[in-house]
Amino acid sequence: MIDFAAARRMMVDGQVRTSDVSDLRIIAAMLELPRERFVPESKAA
Repeated sequence: MIDFAAARRMMVDGQVRTSDVSDLRIIAAMLELPRERFVPESKAA
């Protein structure tokens, strides 16, 4: 099973923080929001 929390952290650290996103509220929201829960079952891995 995929560790989505770890994947989110890696995405934020590798893509969001390096793209000049400095608003801590945005970074916190991206770390906390489980976006994988909004993917339709037919599209989920």
